[in-house]
Amino acid sequence: MVLETIQGYIWPLDGMCIVSDRHESIAKSASTIYPEVKFKKSHNQLAQIFFKIAKAYTINEFNNQKVEIETIDKRVKEYLFDVGYDKWSRAHSKVNRTTIMTSNMAKSINSATKSARDLSVTLLLDFMTNLVKPSNKLLYRVYDGGSRYVVCMEERKCNCRIFQLDELPCLHALAIIKKFSMDTYH
Repeated sequence: MVLETIQGYIWPLDGMCIVSDRHESIAKSASTIYPEVKFKKSHNQLAQIFFKIAKAYTINEFNNQKVEIETIDKRVKEYLFDVGYDKWSRAHSKVNRTTIMTSNMAKSINSATKSARDLSVTLLLDFMTNLVKPSNKLLYRVYDGGSRYVVCMEERKCNCRIFQLDELPCLHALAIIKKFSMDTYH
């Protein structure tokens, strides 16, 4: 019904492709109303990759996912990237975002200690005490699952970029706050 309504306003263009993550009836309607337009069957795969790209915090992570979309359908890639990265990508955002929060510290700790689970108790304790190391009074190194992060508490920045984009402490900053008994609100 909706497609029939917009049919008079949107006519098929060369290479037009309809992508939807909704009900299968959209594909049927689209093929009836726009028989010359391709309805992408890989919409679930495209949606998953798109959300990974949109949620990426770093440019490198963004670029790695961007390549995947092109392999599925160049037209979708061109459309998404012509819109402008800053309008839908967290990594390219020009404004800080405060909409994403995590409340499960157990998952965060489990993720950080995953690589050390098979160690003996003494080595595990050594690993845990070395997860956060101060470089000086403002800079800290945090090891998370084999990756190293540098956090500047004064500037409220971390090279994971979550701290500065969400304007909330990332898991690495929270680890520093907890380890050194800092005031969370300060």
